[in-house]
Amino acid sequence: MTLKRICSGWILCLLAAGILCRPAEAQSKQGMQLDHVAIYVSDLNASVAFYKDVFGFQQVPMPVKFAAWLSMGKGVMLHIVAGRKEQVSNSRWDHVSIACGDLDAMIAAPVSK
Repeated sequence: MTLKRICSGWILCLLAAGILCRPAEAQSKQGMQLDHVAIYVSDLNASVAFYKDVFGFQQVPMPVKFAAWLSMGKGVMLHIVAGRKEQVSNSRWDHVSIACGDLDAMIAAPVSK
C-alpha cells in the first residue's frame, strides 16, 4: 500500500464538516474561517516531502524545528508536528479531503523518496 493510499488514516477529519470542499463558503456570519489543520507524525521530513511532492503545498518559514507549516492555498495552512510514537488506528473517518482535478494522474505521479 502506498503512502498516497494510506495518508488519510493519519490526518484530522474535516470532510464531515465540508470545510475543505468549499473554501469559499467556509467563512461564517461571525467572520470565522478555517485557519489550519494540524497533524501529528512520526517522520517530519517524510511527511513534509509527501505533502509538497504529491499536492504541491508550499512550505513557509516556521519558528521551531519540531514542526513544519505548509500553505494549502486560500489562506489555509497544514501544520505538521513531529513526535508521534504510538501506532494510529486506521479509521476511514479520520481524514482531510483534498480536491484535485485529475485523481488518476495524481495517483500515477511519481513521489520523491
